[in-house]
Amino acid sequence: MALLWLWIFNPRFGTINVLLSYLGVQGPLWLGDEAWAMPALIVMSVWGVGGGMLIYLGALQGIPTALYEAATIDGAGPWRKFLSITVPMVTPVLLLNLVMGRDRVVPGLHAGVHHDQRWPNYATFLYVYYLYQNAFEWFNMGYAAALSWVLFLIILACTFAIMRTSSRWVYYEAE
Repeated sequence: MALLWLWIFNPRFGTINVLLSYLGVQGPLWLGDEAWAMPALIVMSVWGVGGGMLIYLGALQGIPTALYEAATIDGAGPWRKFLSITVPMVTPVLLLNLVMGRDRVVPGLHAGVHHDQRWPNYATFLYVYYLYQNAFEWFNMGYAAALSWVLFLIILACTFAIMRTSSRWVYYEAE
């Protein structure tokens, strides 16, 4: 996947810049430009959303159509059906995706400390990579262990907050 994205975002012959050149637009350096590096990484991360979407699709297909039919008979409009039927019925899946996906959001924090000159003005220098550098490039194992504990505690706090509040907003059909 990394090679595919490097090919797509290549500033000279990448597919995006080639398509932009057909429109008469000069494409950016993408991963080499501080203004475009983070948007390019965001586009790459959107590629991985498919798994969560399949889980949501399964949840949506699991909602009984009889509920929508009954709501229609009672005079509910599309917005009321969405809020009163669809959202409550997919909250268990929303909880699953929040808990499983929280580790993708938290490590996206910027490190704030920069030592590597390869980054385009450190626009994409992330905490997890800083942790990796300390452990495996600079062999600062103690500091890397401390960084990993901080990351663990942040993820634990996010998970705890999600699970603690879930009884208020997650609907289980069997209850």
